[in-house]
Amino acid sequence: MVPEAMALAAEAGDGTNAAAHAFQRALFQSLISAVYLGAARRALLEAAHFARQQRLAEADGVHAELGRLNIRLHGALAASRICADPLARFVGAPSEETLRLFGEAATVAKQTGCVAAAEIVTSVQRFIGTRAMEPNHVMAEISRLAQFGPLHPVVAAQAERHFGQALLRLGE
Repeated sequence: MVPEAMALAAEAGDGTNAAAHAFQRALFQSLISAVYLGAARRALLEAAHFARQQRLAEADGVHAELGRLNIRLHGALAASRICADPLARFVGAPSEETLRLFGEAATVAKQTGCVAAAEIVTSVQRFIGTRAMEPNHVMAEISRLAQFGPLHPVVAAQAERHFGQALLRLGE
């Protein structure tokens, strides 16, 4: 369905394929966080493995910390799904308003997912300690990966300005 919507958006455009590009960008943003959230999930599995290995799995503080991170992961995954599902199911040529709404929802999902992934990975690194920074440790690679999510378009500064300006326009 997605390729059909992109083709129809391109046909409906003014010849510049701006509509198709906007749809593709929204789809990319809504999906890219899934890669980084997958890395965050793997980091949480590493933290659980470390806790069991170090006999920390029975400590209440460990339950609370890993639970907090797991809730953060599930919240970010939910935000991504809320955005990606309508995009994936869309059929037809999207209107300008639909593209705007898809774009905003995708930006929120991308920012939420990528920032959550980076925060989760950083927290897991702190939990595991310096061994997580060793070049051969799986967390070293996960950490390098997770730090790049927020750099994909739309970057955080653009998204924050857009949503800040939108908030300031409310009630005008």
